[in-house]
Amino acid sequence: YGEGTTSDRVKQSISQEATRRFSSRGCLIPFFLLFVAVGLGLGYFLLYRPLARLVVARSWTALACVVESSTVRSHEGDDSTTYSVDIVYRYEVGGRTYRGNRYDFLGGSSSGYEAKQRVVDAHPVGATVTCFVDPRDPASSVLQRGWSAKYLLGLLALPLLFAATSAHAAVTAAGTPTSQYGNS
Repeated sequence: YGEGTTSDRVKQSISQEATRRFSSRGCLIPFFLLFVAVGLGLGYFLLYRPLARLVVARSWTALACVVESSTVRSHEGDDSTTYSVDIVYRYEVGGRTYRGNRYDFLGGSSSGYEAKQRVVDAHPVGATVTCFVDPRDPASSVLQRGWSAKYLLGLLALPLLFAATSAHAAVTAAGTPTSQYGNS
Protein backbone atom coordinates (compact mmCIF):
# COMPACT_ATOMS: atom_id res chain seq x y z
CA TYR A 1 0.00 0.00 0.00
CA GLY A 2 2.75 2.58 0.43
CA GLU A 3 6.25 2.58 1.55
CA GLY A 4 7.29 3.39 5.06
CA THR A 5 5.74 2.81 8.40
CA THR A 6 2.65 4.46 9.82
CA SER A 7 4.93 6.65 11.91
CA ASP A 8 6.72 7.85 8.74
CA ARG A 9 3.42 8.64 7.03
CA VAL A 10 2.23 10.61 10.11
CA LYS A 11 5.48 12.58 10.19
CA GLN A 12 5.21 13.29 6.45
CA SER A 13 1.58 14.39 6.86
CA ILE A 14 2.52 16.71 9.74
CA SER A 15 5.42 18.08 7.70
CA GLN A 16 3.15 18.74 4.70
CA GLU A 17 0.61 20.49 6.93
CA ALA A 18 3.31 22.68 8.47
CA THR A 19 4.60 23.60 4.99
CA ARG A 20 1.07 24.47 3.83
CA ARG A 21 0.46 26.63 6.89
CA PHE A 22 3.81 28.39 6.50
CA SER A 23 3.26 29.15 2.80
CA SER A 24 -0.25 30.53 3.45
CA ARG A 25 1.16 32.71 6.26
CA GLY A 26 3.94 33.85 3.94
CA CYS A 27 1.35 35.39 1.62
CA LEU A 28 0.00 37.47 4.50
CA ILE A 29 3.36 39.01 5.41
CA PRO A 30 3.24 41.65 2.62
CA PHE A 31 -0.32 42.48 3.72
CA PHE A 32 0.81 43.08 7.31
CA LEU A 33 3.85 45.04 6.14
CA LEU A 34 1.57 47.28 4.09
CA PHE A 35 -0.51 48.08 7.19
CA VAL A 36 2.64 48.76 9.20
CA ALA A 37 4.09 51.00 6.47
CA VAL A 38 0.87 52.99 6.10
CA GLY A 39 0.54 53.29 9.87
CA LEU A 40 4.12 54.47 10.28
CA GLY A 41 3.80 56.90 7.37
CA LEU A 42 0.59 58.41 8.70
CA GLY A 43 2.05 58.54 12.18
CA TYR A 44 5.11 60.38 10.96
CA PHE A 45 3.38 62.95 8.75
CA LEU A 46 0.24 63.48 10.84
CA LEU A 47 1.57 63.14 14.37
CA TYR A 48 5.33 63.08 14.91
CA ARG A 49 6.47 65.73 12.42
CA PRO A 50 3.83 68.36 13.27
CA LEU A 51 4.24 67.82 17.02
CA ALA A 52 8.04 67.97 16.78
CA ARG A 53 7.80 71.26 14.89
CA LEU A 54 5.30 72.54 17.44
CA VAL A 55 7.73 71.81 20.27
CA VAL A 56 10.70 73.40 18.45
CA ALA A 57 8.64 76.50 17.61
CA ARG A 58 8.06 77.15 21.32
CA SER A 59 11.50 78.81 21.30
CA TRP A 60 10.90 80.88 18.15
CA THR A 61 10.81 84.66 18.35
CA ALA A 62 7.41 86.38 18.50
CA LEU A 63 7.23 89.27 16.01
CA ALA A 64 4.63 91.68 14.73
CA CYS A 65 3.45 90.65 11.27
CA VAL A 66 1.13 92.43 8.85
CA VAL A 67 -1.50 90.34 7.06
CA GLU A 68 -1.32 90.89 3.29
CA SER A 69 -4.02 88.43 2.21
CA SER A 70 -6.43 86.20 4.05
CA THR A 71 -8.79 83.76 2.36
CA VAL A 72 -10.35 80.34 2.61
CA ARG A 73 -9.27 78.18 -0.32
CA SER A 74 -11.52 75.45 -1.62
CA HIS A 75 -10.17 72.22 -3.08
CA GLU A 76 -12.56 70.29 -5.31
CA GLY A 77 -12.37 66.52 -5.04
CA ASP A 78 -14.23 63.70 -6.74
CA ASP A 79 -16.86 63.43 -4.03
CA SER A 80 -16.52 66.54 -1.90
CA THR A 81 -14.86 69.89 -1.37
CA THR A 82 -12.26 70.52 1.31
CA TYR A 83 -11.02 73.87 2.59
CA SER A 84 -7.79 75.37 3.86
CA VAL A 85 -6.67 78.62 5.44
CA ASP A 86 -4.50 80.76 3.15
CA ILE A 87 -2.98 83.71 4.99
CA VAL A 88 0.04 85.60 3.67
CA TYR A 89 1.84 87.88 6.12
CA ARG A 90 5.04 89.91 6.12
CA TYR A 91 7.53 90.60 8.87
CA GLU A 92 10.95 92.10 9.26
CA VAL A 93 14.13 90.56 10.70
CA GLY A 94 17.42 92.43 10.70
CA GLY A 95 16.14 95.09 8.31
CA ARG A 96 15.07 92.50 5.74
CA THR A 97 11.41 91.86 4.84
CA TYR A 98 10.13 88.27 4.75
CA ARG A 99 6.79 86.79 3.76
CA GLY A 100 5.21 83.70 5.23
CA ASN A 101 2.03 81.74 4.66
CA ARG A 102 2.15 78.94 7.23
CA TYR A 103 -0.80 79.10 9.57
CA ASP A 104 0.05 75.97 11.59
CA PHE A 105 2.28 72.93 11.29
CA LEU A 106 -0.40 70.45 10.25
CA GLY A 107 -1.40 72.22 7.04
CA GLY A 108 -3.51 70.46 4.45
CA SER A 109 -7.20 70.85 3.82
CA SER A 110 -10.29 69.32 5.36
CA SER A 111 -14.04 69.72 5.49
CA GLY A 112 -15.50 72.43 7.67
CA TYR A 113 -15.62 75.73 5.85
CA GLU A 114 -16.94 77.66 8.88
CA ALA A 115 -13.93 76.87 11.07
CA LYS A 116 -11.54 78.06 8.39
CA GLN A 117 -13.61 81.21 7.84
CA ARG A 118 -13.37 82.02 11.56
CA VAL A 119 -9.56 81.83 11.32
CA VAL A 120 -9.57 84.09 8.25
CA ASP A 121 -11.93 86.55 9.98
CA ALA A 122 -9.50 86.76 12.91
CA HIS A 123 -6.70 87.69 10.47
CA PRO A 124 -8.11 90.46 8.24
CA VAL A 125 -5.96 92.11 5.57
CA GLY A 126 -3.91 94.95 7.04
CA ALA A 127 -4.13 93.66 10.62
CA THR A 128 -1.01 93.40 12.74
CA VAL A 129 -0.84 89.93 14.28
CA THR A 130 1.82 87.93 16.08
CA CYS A 131 3.84 85.42 14.11
CA PHE A 132 6.64 83.21 15.35
CA VAL A 133 9.95 83.19 13.48
CA ASP A 134 12.80 80.69 13.64
CA PRO A 135 15.81 82.76 14.82
CA ARG A 136 18.19 80.40 12.97
CA ASP A 137 16.19 80.65 9.72
CA PRO A 138 14.13 83.87 9.53
CA ALA A 139 12.40 82.65 6.35
CA SER A 140 10.65 79.99 8.47
CA SER A 141 7.61 81.27 10.36
CA VAL A 142 4.18 80.27 11.60
CA LEU A 143 1.11 82.09 12.90
CA GLN A 144 -0.26 79.37 15.20
CA ARG A 145 2.30 77.41 17.22
CA GLY A 146 -0.03 76.19 19.95
CA TRP A 147 -1.72 72.85 20.45
CA SER A 148 -5.11 72.22 18.84
CA ALA A 149 -7.39 69.21 18.58
CA LYS A 150 -6.42 68.84 14.89
CA TYR A 151 -3.19 67.21 16.00
CA LEU A 152 -5.18 64.26 17.32
CA LEU A 153 -5.75 63.31 13.66
CA GLY A 154 -2.30 61.76 13.73
CA LEU A 155 -3.52 59.20 16.22
CA LEU A 156 -5.38 57.53 13.31
CA ALA A 157 -2.12 55.78 12.51
CA LEU A 158 -2.18 53.84 15.78
CA PRO A 159 -5.17 51.60 14.92
CA LEU A 160 -3.45 50.58 11.66
CA LEU A 161 -0.29 49.62 13.52
CA PHE A 162 -2.32 47.81 16.21
CA ALA A 163 -4.39 45.93 13.62
CA ALA A 164 -1.34 44.83 11.67
CA THR A 165 0.55 43.73 14.76
CA SER A 166 -2.46 41.92 16.25
CA ALA A 167 -3.33 40.16 12.99
CA HIS A 168 0.27 39.08 12.49
CA ALA A 169 0.41 37.71 16.03
CA ALA A 170 -2.90 35.86 15.57
CA VAL A 171 -1.83 34.30 12.27
CA THR A 172 1.55 33.34 13.71
CA ALA A 173 -0.06 31.74 16.75
CA ALA A 174 -2.70 29.95 14.65
CA GLY A 175 -0.09 28.75 12.19
CA THR A 176 2.18 27.12 14.77
CA PRO A 177 1.82 23.40 14.11
CA THR A 178 0.98 21.28 17.10
CA SER A 179 1.08 17.54 16.95
CA GLN A 180 -1.68 15.46 18.37
CA TYR A 181 0.75 12.53 18.25
CA GLY A 182 3.25 13.93 20.73
CA ASN A 183 6.82 15.08 20.13
CA SER A 184 8.10 12.09 18.21
